[in-house]
Amino acid sequence: MRLYKNCVVQTIYFEVTLDCILDCVFCSQKPVKNPKSTYRSIGDFKKVLEEFPEADIVMFTGGEPLLHPEILKMIKLAKKKVPEVCMETNGVLLAEMAGKLKKAGVDSVYVSIHSCDSEIEKKITGKDVLQEKLRGMEKAYEAGLRVMPSTVISSLNYKHLPEMVDRMLKKFPWIHHWVFNFIDAVGKAAKNTWTVPRYSEVDLWLFLALSKLKRRGITFRVERVPLCYMVEFAEYSTEARRIIHREVDFVHRRGRSSKSYTSRYWEWEYEKPEVCQLCWWRDICPGIEKDYVKIYGSEELYPIFLSPKQIIKKAGRD
Repeated sequence: MRLYKNCVVQTIYFEVTLDCILDCVFCSQKPVKNPKSTYRSIGDFKKVLEEFPEADIVMFTGGEPLLHPEILKMIKLAKKKVPEVCMETNGVLLAEMAGKLKKAGVDSVYVSIHSCDSEIEKKITGKDVLQEKLRGMEKAYEAGLRVMPSTVISSLNYKHLPEMVDRMLKKFPWIHHWVFNFIDAVGKAAKNTWTVPRYSEVDLWLFLALSKLKRRGITFRVERVPLCYMVEFAEYSTEARRIIHREVDFVHRRGRSSKSYTSRYWEWEYEKPEVCQLCWWRDICPGIEKDYVKIYGSEELYPIFLSPKQIIKKAGRD
């Protein structure tokens, strides 16, 4: 792993394209007039790999990476340079591409799936694609890929999270890891603020869903939820783990790049209101996202008066 200003460079996120099959109501990407113009070149990708030759992971992201006509060439190039090649996908094209992805060198795919109810998934994505996503997950697993659900928590699905966990584990008992992302109030979500629930509304339903996973021995991560709403599962907070292990990710978008999880990133994206200064976990929690504060303020936060030592100890890299 390469050190960057005393931080560990773990993952390179390479945005392959902004083109996408779906039209999710909470998409964090800004709309573009000509999505085809956003396709990145292999030359772009080579430069990124040269910049960070000792990164552990390359994560292809988008838009929808599987739309790129040269994605397999990029994957093969990545596999020669890094130990782990991953991809974020909406899963619609995954069934037909699974075998090719495995052969090219992909190790893991994170499939964006937000409900096991066809109508809810359709409201979220704009299309009736649940069955294609489920079939894609099945074919990817059969091809030998590690397959992990990635769920955005929104006002449309948070009450269905426990049921979703039950149904997904019944259908796919091989699921070993799950990622939950509290909706990022940027892009479309910044305009469709009705898609952003309060932390206090999500709290119980997320607790029930995570409890089911933990009882089954399934690991998970939760992003963009303050630790005061993650007390029982604080060691599974993505942000807490980044802070504890001083990990830095590099996100490469068309024409620009950014460093995530640096001290500047936390200051730019998050804030710590007065109540956070009283919290004993303040040094392992970034606080509350500023985009959330624009909608609801920060009055829901409350201080935790427990030692952070156990959280720091438990927050491994599983």
